[in-house]
Amino acid sequence: IQMTEKDLNKPLRDFIVPVRTTIHIDHTIEEALRYLRNKHIDDEIIYIYVVDEERKLVGVVPTRRLLLDEPDTPITSIMSTHLISLKGDQTLQEAMEFLETHHLLALPVVDEKNRLLGL
Repeated sequence: IQMTEKDLNKPLRDFIVPVRTTIHIDHTIEEALRYLRNKHIDDEIIYIYVVDEERKLVGVVPTRRLLLDEPDTPITSIMSTHLISLKGDQTLQEAMEFLETHHLLALPVVDEKNRLLGL
């Protein structure tokens, strides 16, 4: 995809893609893994985001913990609530600068109510 300078000033919501690697805050590890397997995800998994019933972003789960902790462990006990996200009305330029500054591979994009819009 070829970007122009004009594209850099467009809002992120014009560029985001849906996040398929979400799990529910009430899941256990076993339930979360079953849920993710049933989604048949073909995309590269970078981060696993935790959402509530309103699809609000509430955490992120380290893949290592999801794979190695006990199956009956609640997601709430292994997720990190220290989240970095961007708002849908921020620009592509802001997102690119933020990714570079913080050395991240992806950032979730949320709306004004913190509902996950995409990546």
